[in-house]
Amino acid sequence: MDAGQLNACLAFVSTQRMVCTTGLLNSKISLSGTLSETDITLGIGLQIAEGSLQWLHGIESGTVGVFLPGEEHEALYMPGSLYLGLTLSRDSLAWEAEQLEVDIDPECLATGHHPQLLQNSLLKMLRVQTAGLHLDGQESLHPAETANLALETLISHLGRDPRQICGVPSMRGLEHVVRRAIDYIDAHANEKISIEELALASGASRRTLHRAFEVILNDTPIKFINRHKLYLIRDLLMAGESATISKSVASVGVTEFGRFSFNYRRMFGETPSETVRQARSIFACA
Repeated sequence: MDAGQLNACLAFVSTQRMVCTTGLLNSKISLSGTLSETDITLGIGLQIAEGSLQWLHGIESGTVGVFLPGEEHEALYMPGSLYLGLTLSRDSLAWEAEQLEVDIDPECLATGHHPQLLQNSLLKMLRVQTAGLHLDGQESLHPAETANLALETLISHLGRDPRQICGVPSMRGLEHVVRRAIDYIDAHANEKISIEELALASGASRRTLHRAFEVILNDTPIKFINRHKLYLIRDLLMAGESATISKSVASVGVTEFGRFSFNYRRMFGETPSETVRQARSIFACA
């Protein structure tokens, strides 16, 4: 490390499925050791100063690294570097990838650097949000929302779209699959719905289910379910003064408030609290 006083800021965010760590380093800092004995760590160099190294290889802004459980990490960060790391289990990573309907490329899940840098527009967005966690008074997403945004970005970067099946079932058959799936979603709107459950209820395989939603609705099952739940929550929040955010969210089987809040704001352009205030003002004037 640099001689003299260490100058760095670390921030930690814990959600139900992962731990997010970010460091803003204004000193030369060397790190070594095991990041986790049991979980996978995914890292992004959000702003990497020239001369920084990992495993004696030069890194730059946009470098994405994978650190498997129990494997050694060696890094030298030069002053002015900003990084973000997400640590989670293999099962949690697989579950999160399924929610995004992305297949993680197995070749990417090995300790080392991904061959491609993170897309520049995504890098800039994450850099701004993450830097805001280190600066007093800086407007940014809620810390858990920043972590979720980073995870979605990393999964998309490491993954690939689900492979499509060969051949196309009849249009009528696909319509029946979609109708049965939507009926099941409506009947179980207050529960967490997995792809396996939805495929079984629609009488189709997972791949046929995906194909049916793609052809008939130009959508995916998970995105449809999540959007359906967001509209249900919004209807409840707009219903009147008695509506509360926690009760409305719980009533449709949503358990991760940080992810919900981020997706809600992304879809409707306002926070759940702003929706409630708007509804109460309408009722007050009525």
